[in-house]
Amino acid sequence: MSALNTINTNNYEYITNHLEIHVLGGLKLNKLDSLRVTLGINKKEHHTKLRHNIDLYNDNQVEKLVRKVAERIEIGTSIVRRTLQELTNELETYLPLVRAFDRWRDACGSCR
Repeated sequence: MSALNTINTNNYEYITNHLEIHVLGGLKLNKLDSLRVTLGINKKEHHTKLRHNIDLYNDNQVEKLVRKVAERIEIGTSIVRRTLQELTNELETYLPLVRAFDRWRDACGSCR
């Protein structure tokens, strides 16, 4: 299992033994019922990258992406599915921190 690297807020990294996933553009916080992200996915240490915009809460979209990634970069569907589930869990853990920071920043913006 890997940890989500959030140092660059416009390009989160999630790197496992098999895949490198980049969350391009960070997280969109305007909706609570979706987790829409743009992903860049490639096999670790390979340059062929698949880019895809997806709602990670939409099971149909995730399953289509699993099959597409597995076929395009030649890796097993179970690895892709598990990695996307782990990434989704990491993002869900991180979301409250981002929302809290945004509320704090908005409140402090009026303090100046």
